[in-house]
Amino acid sequence: MSSTIIEAANCGDLRLLSKTLSDGTSSLSQQELDEALTRASVNGNTACAELLLKSKADVNAIDSDGDTALILASINHHVKTVELLLYYNCDINLTSDTDRTALHNAAWVGDAAVTKILVQFGADTSLKDQYGDTALMIAALHGQRDVFKILLTAGSDVNAENFDSDTALHYSAKEGRTEISHILIEAGAGINKKNNYGYTPLVYAAMFGHLSTLSSLIDDGAVLSMTCRSGRDALYHGASRDKVKIVSALLRAGANAKHY
Repeated sequence: MSSTIIEAANCGDLRLLSKTLSDGTSSLSQQELDEALTRASVNGNTACAELLLKSKADVNAIDSDGDTALILASINHHVKTVELLLYYNCDINLTSDTDRTALHNAAWVGDAAVTKILVQFGADTSLKDQYGDTALMIAALHGQRDVFKILLTAGSDVNAENFDSDTALHYSAKEGRTEISHILIEAGAGINKKNNYGYTPLVYAAMFGHLSTLSSLIDDGAVLSMTCRSGRDALYHGASRDKVKIVSALLRAGANAKHY
């Protein structure tokens, strides 16, 4: 019977699920009900999920990989299932084995609709995953602009740091997310903040050859002469990687080439 209920939930067969539950609810274990709920959630089978919840499945059920039903629904873009689980008062801030919440995962996959709902229901934007990243940092890293703007409006800390002392601005500069970088600076992000290696956002833009982002950072007031722990600045890092356009832009902006 356990395989039947799980398969029905997985496939979204509401009729079979209903029959199975009515025939044998008393003989089903909590583990079976919970596994069925996670399968319904990962596939967005909302009606099945609701029936399981009414049959006393745990709304905070966790699958074998450590993901909650809410995380599974969020990461797979199932808005209606997310709404259902929240209606049944699931713990919105429960984390996976990687310390990521549903909000982290919605930011990762760029689901603005799910992100908006989670924020409206009170998801904690300050929570950090196993690397120390907030949902805003993840959105900046992956260029999820719409999610990023929702999280920013929700009051996310633009200067939150991960375990390497990287901020969202370090991430956006490293990946060449020019618009996100500019918005972060306007929102108060530290443009000259150094991480544990002494790298500023400008150094990252130079290292990875992101000319547009580098130019935007310069226009926004990035200090050209700041050096990393080895005493090398953005000009050095651009030149050492043969980034000719980066070097030219830095020299035009007034970078000092005398050291090299």
